[in-house]
Amino acid sequence: MEEKPIRCTLILLPRGRGELDNRCPAPEGDAAVDDAWCDSLRALIEVSREVLDAAGERARQHGLHIISSRTAPGELVVEGTRARIRAAFEDPSELGLRDLLQGTEMLIPDLVEVEAPRNAPHTLLFGIPQAGTPLFTAPDLARFYEFPEKLDGSGQKIGVILQGGGFAPSGLETYFGCLGLSMPAIHVVEVDGAVNQPAPMKQIQKLLCDMGAAEFGPPKACDASRPDWKGGGIGQHLDSGLMDIRWTAEGLMDVQILSALANGAEVRVYITANTSIGLYKAIQRAVDDGVSVLSCSFGSVESSWDAKHRQAVDAALTYAASQGVTVCFSSGNHGSTPDNRRPEELLVSYPGSSPWALCCGGTWILSPSGNDRGEEVWNEGHGQRRAASGGGFSAVYGRPWWQDDHNEERRRGVPDVASNAAFSSGVWLWFAADGASTGANTASTGTSSAAPVWAALAALINQKLERRLGFLPRQLYRKAAQRGLQAILAGNNIIRPHVQQYHAHPGWNACAGLGRPIGRALLDALAPPAPGT
Repeated sequence: MEEKPIRCTLILLPRGRGELDNRCPAPEGDAAVDDAWCDSLRALIEVSREVLDAAGERARQHGLHIISSRTAPGELVVEGTRARIRAAFEDPSELGLRDLLQGTEMLIPDLVEVEAPRNAPHTLLFGIPQAGTPLFTAPDLARFYEFPEKLDGSGQKIGVILQGGGFAPSGLETYFGCLGLSMPAIHVVEVDGAVNQPAPMKQIQKLLCDMGAAEFGPPKACDASRPDWKGGGIGQHLDSGLMDIRWTAEGLMDVQILSALANGAEVRVYITANTSIGLYKAIQRAVDDGVSVLSCSFGSVESSWDAKHRQAVDAALTYAASQGVTVCFSSGNHGSTPDNRRPEELLVSYPGSSPWALCCGGTWILSPSGNDRGEEVWNEGHGQRRAASGGGFSAVYGRPWWQDDHNEERRRGVPDVASNAAFSSGVWLWFAADGASTGANTASTGTSSAAPVWAALAALINQKLERRLGFLPRQLYRKAAQRGLQAILAGNNIIRPHVQQYHAHPGWNACAGLGRPIGRALLDALAPPAPGT
């Protein structure tokens, strides 16, 4: 039987570029998006048209069809059988191919024998606040974090990536109406043949209610009395087999939080395959579409990623940074030891551990509706139901220069920053069919709710400054930005008693990074100095 042709993406990058974080120079100026610095990033992922043309000619000689090509990131998309693709490109030591590539390295993730891990959403949706807890909404969170007022993200495009399920704006008009907000502009983009297939709303509602993670009834925020939660606590972790439901719920949560905090921004939801190339393509497409901020609430244990798959995603993240796009990833929900198969190993989640992501950990607001403004590392639950802010040190990435004065380890430390992730201080969410008067009232949970908070704040600051913040970590680690961050000094992300790491402490830490935002102060810290000062 003749082998069926496949469409395959070949990624071409300058050879020997090493770890991107060690090769990229520190910028000299203070501009949010420094053109010279962005050019230095582009040089890490750009190849010449001559190399692409030579690779294309070799592909044709082996009976492959050329679909497309681009210089940054260097890319050639071909169609043909796996056998023909392997014959043309798989052996980089072959003399003719080595000469053709002219010092260029070729990645072919589609042909890597070790598959990329399947990313999972970092939303837990495993509980609601205890009985008597006052309702806490996304606008309440914005006030708690002192987000700059009179800004709504107008003129900004925020991207959300989903690697499964899909997105439908079910119940969102009611949700935003209850908060006194407008229905935002939302567009769904299917990437590279992926299909938008959201799970039915009834399935999401039933799951949440069956596991004790929602109160079914009218939307709580529409009640002028702002009723307290009737009762809750921890339900259970969502089963890994329910991925379509998890991804669909993740998308709804991301958009509800993002658009409640930056109501005037356009939101673009990218549906893509749950592969390294799927993520690479989605990031690339979002950047090309003109998004200024990306919010990504998912990942998997870093050690499960083959180097070729990571390099492909890193190429896309470097491309985003070179184009002035802020990319926020969640840090994970299983503390410092996220792998049940290796419960004693200190591990982190990728892509959050990439040096080219703003990695967002989790906090627990002790009294979200009271006078106590205390905040600790997110860590709650008991036994097998314990969850905490993901954090620690990468096993594959060296310490980037922007962490030199903050991180004593010689490895990339995560998270960079944090915000509310606890179910006991979660913000109100509404899962319902369009036009329905009743639905599932639930609360945001997990570091997947932290990524959209930081993405929304970046969009607001972009709007005010009338320019893109771009790659945010290099600015946040500067001393001048510290006045816009509240360090988290209490708590830990230990979920297994026999592994006693990590604990919060002054300065950057592997639980909550540099801390949570103080919105107006951060805006002032990132604004250019006034003329003459």
